[in-house]
Order: sequence, then C-alpha cells, then structure tokens
Amino acid sequence: MTNTIIKELQSQELYLKDLQKKIQEHLQQAPEGTLRVTHKKGNPSYYHRVKFHKTDSNYCGNYIKKKDMELVHRLAQKEYETALLKTINDQLSTIQKFLRKYHPNALENVYELMQKHGKTSLLYQKALLQTNRKYIQKETSEFAPNPKKSWQTNFLHVESHTNMNAQLR
Repeated sequence: MTNTIIKELQSQELYLKDLQKKIQEHLQQAPEGTLRVTHKKGNPSYYHRVKFHKTDSNYCGNYIKKKDMELVHRLAQKEYETALLKTINDQLSTIQKFLRKYHPNALENVYELMQKHGKTSLLYQKALLQTNRKYIQKETSEFAPNPKKSWQTNFLHVESHTNMNAQLR
C-alpha cells in the first residue's frame, strides 16, 4: 500500500511539472497587464490595466471596446493560468516535501536502532511495534461483530476490550 501511495504521488508530481512547464510557456506569450471588470446597470465594462513603469505601483486603465474582446479573453486566461500556476507550485512543494521526509520503515528503524545500542533488553515487550497491515488485521478481527450474537453482546465485547486496553496503559 505504501509503495502505491508513493508511486501515485510521483506520478502526480510528473503531471504537475509537465503542466507547470506548459503554463509557463503560455504565460510568456500572454499580453502585459491585468483585466479589470466593472458593472454599470448590469452590463460589464472591461479595462486593460497596465503599469506606467515597471517599478511603479500605479496603473493606467484603458477601456476595451467590444471589437477587442479577444484581449479580454486573453487577459482573463492569463489571470486564470497565473492562479493555477500558484496552486501547482504549492502542490508540487507539498508533494516533494512529503516524498523527501516520508520513510515507510521509520517506525521499525527505531527498534533496530535500540537493538544496535543494546537497549532492547530494557523493553517490556520484544516487539511492541507491529506492521500496519498486521495491526489493522488484528484490530479488525478482534472487534468484528459476530453475526450470531446480539448487538448487546457485541457491544459488551468491544467495551471489554476497550477497558482492558485502558488498564494496560
């Protein structure tokens, strides 16, 4: 199961990198500036906002006529792709961080490290840690309701296991 998750994340990472590259190439051809939309009496008006100077924070907004609706579509597409690129970068960062930090055998390695330092004889049980699969199988079989018993008996069975586990801690 762990390998499946890792393979799926690696596949998603490749897909996102490919999409990221395509969007970056497309954004290089996008028009400069941003789109501003206002509404007067329910009708939209479109303005092409461009900075006066690259270092300046002031914008100049020019009205876009109906005959130039292609520019409206290209500016809207640019805004969408810019937001999409930010989300892709966030997702890639998250996936890469997970893949870098996740170690499927980290829990088992703790016991092995204790063994190397000769501290395993101090443990109460030889193997406190079980693999996830064994743990899940054990837990689901222990608490699986018996269809031949009534719901009250099944409830008492689960409750007694819960109380026993609480006393062991």
